[in-house]
Amino acid sequence: MKTLLIAMLLLCCGFDANVAVRAKQEDVSRIEVHRTPGKPMQLFDPTRPAEAITARHDGARYELIVAVNVPREGIGAYSESSAALSLQDWDCLVALVQQQGLLHFKPDEEPGRVYDYGEIGFTIEGRTSNAQQWSKPIKNSAAPQALMLQLARLARHKLPRIAIYYFPSDTPSAP
Repeated sequence: MKTLLIAMLLLCCGFDANVAVRAKQEDVSRIEVHRTPGKPMQLFDPTRPAEAITARHDGARYELIVAVNVPREGIGAYSESSAALSLQDWDCLVALVQQQGLLHFKPDEEPGRVYDYGEIGFTIEGRTSNAQQWSKPIKNSAAPQALMLQLARLARHKLPRIAIYYFPSDTPSAP
């Protein structure tokens, strides 16, 4: 009964479930996916992936960043382009991270040898962080693929002038 009264008081004072959800989502400050194909390629900076898509927030500022580390038309050096993200875009990304269990995800690589696969991975930073990378097909690819697809869709929508080659728009991962 006491809990019910407290909940009713909080609702009457303008506190709602969205505030509780927002508090949990603020635990994540950066979400990134990155990919480098397995074929030999020229990278501007060999310490960085061929492409990376990052969503991040700092206070009330939400931003999407696409990094390109390979030569292509109009790009002669490592470059980053950014666009504003809406609070709704950010909320959807964080909800996807939580729904897919990506804060606790570990890749389960297929056994055997694979040639020319490349590297794929993601990084989630916040109160709880998780950074994973793999260079072979993984059995449990659905969760990271969903994140890659969502970030690639956002990048293509928010930054249409940047060609994204290594994150296909219709299939999240097909190395």
